[in-house]
Amino acid sequence: MRYQYDGGGYEVFLGPIVIALPFLIIWIVSRGKALGFGDVILFLGVGAFFGIEQGLAVLLLSIWLGALVGICIYILRKQMGNKNTAIPFVPYIVISFLFVLFTQIDVYSIARVVS
Repeated sequence: MRYQYDGGGYEVFLGPIVIALPFLIIWIVSRGKALGFGDVILFLGVGAFFGIEQGLAVLLLSIWLGALVGICIYILRKQMGNKNTAIPFVPYIVISFLFVLFTQIDVYSIARVVS
């Protein structure tokens, strides 16, 4: 029996890199003040688990969810007089991870809904 390569193995190596690279760049540029290195490591795992298409869906959904909650917290804190608050990003990554895991959506299905 001859093994035939189907071309899908590249995602094993590219998935973690593609998904975690934007956050690694943010971590390097901000010197760890914008987000922690744990977020980068978590996205390495997301990319390794899901691959590129679903990993990008987790990335996109976690950013949207974190931004939505962050805007709400900002508005509430502004009304109370306190503007500076650090918001952890990990809960939004985990919620998005579970959502993608159980719904099997990918970045293309998100693009179809948005466009």
